[in-house]
Amino acid sequence: MFKDFILQYGAWAVAIGTFFEGETIVVAAGAMAHKGLLNFWEIVFAAFAGSTLGDMTWFLGGRYFGRPLLDRNEKWRKRSERIQAFTKRFGVGFILVFRFMYGIRTVTPAVLGATHYPVARYMILNAISAAIWAFCFTSIGWGVGEALTHILARRGRIIELLIAAVVVSIVGWTAWHFLKKRTPLDDEAAGDQPPDKKA
Repeated sequence: MFKDFILQYGAWAVAIGTFFEGETIVVAAGAMAHKGLLNFWEIVFAAFAGSTLGDMTWFLGGRYFGRPLLDRNEKWRKRSERIQAFTKRFGVGFILVFRFMYGIRTVTPAVLGATHYPVARYMILNAISAAIWAFCFTSIGWGVGEALTHILARRGRIIELLIAAVVVSIVGWTAWHFLKKRTPLDDEAAGDQPPDKKA
């Protein structure tokens, strides 16, 4: 059914899926493009458009409605502090790669909006990041389709999507834990305070 949905609606299905958070649908579409069922560059553009619009929606929602949520909800406040720490430590680099990181892709734009990250700067970095992301994940799907063509022959199943999902999960998990280790938030506040001086 998932495969039929993509085949029936093509680039529109990809745009809708990536508006919400659709690595899997992009990889699937990329694999189908390798088989000649879809157009590679149409998938890239659809993924770029859906991802850009989706993250801008989250960003603007956070900007206008997110601050009260951060103030009231302890869990969201801790996420906000971690994301702000990533932004402070890695700057533009974090804005460009966060959508590759499993678990924080959706929440990061909302937090950036709620903490009043500059709108124009985010729009530019978001578009650049979305373009890179769309090309990379469509290419992953294309590569998976090419690698498994001889193995799967013409079975008509979508086993390649499961393998691609595992690969994507491993990459996202690795990136998340790398940044988590590089940003020790628990000790940061204590480490920044100078020792008491006696008169």
